[in-house]
Amino acid sequence: MEPAALVDLIRTVVGQPLWSAIAGPQDDYVLALDLGARVRRSMRLANRDLSFVQRTYEGEYALLVECPWRVDGPERVLVSCYGLLGRKDPPISDRIGELEDRVVESVALAAPGWDLVLGLSGGVALRCFAAEVNARGKRNNWAFWGPGGAVTIGPGSRILEPRPDPGPPSPFARLAALGDVDERDDWG
Repeated sequence: MEPAALVDLIRTVVGQPLWSAIAGPQDDYVLALDLGARVRRSMRLANRDLSFVQRTYEGEYALLVECPWRVDGPERVLVSCYGLLGRKDPPISDRIGELEDRVVESVALAAPGWDLVLGLSGGVALRCFAAEVNARGKRNNWAFWGPGGAVTIGPGSRILEPRPDPGPPSPFARLAALGDVDERDDWG
């Protein structure tokens, strides 16, 4: 993917509501965001630490952040990935809940590292620092899915193309905090 196409793809999220923010396990700082329309999952997730909505729906757009990140408010830092390490609270908490119920107002990407900033309503900004440079590492920097396509910023800030047929995208597949999928068909 060319850099201009990357910028165009990410900008498609502007105007979309951010309705779910989930942090990874207490020894990691992964952050998963759902944005846009709520799309019913094929199977409800089993993790009772998540809300009914989070277990039942995923976003039309999704952002999975595996690199260091920080949430800035209009006058102070609200939370950072390091502030969540070793925490006792569940994968959703007031600290990352500051992101929810906001609308994406702007998107900024900074080359060559492809740091990402989502400007949200209320003067809040999510800043993602694409710091993973180990080409042999298992961690990417961040990944974005939406109706217009998908992209991952991998180690060394490489722009990675998705597989030809990735199937239904879900940033939660790699998020250990979510637990097992509920095998019962109890959509009732």
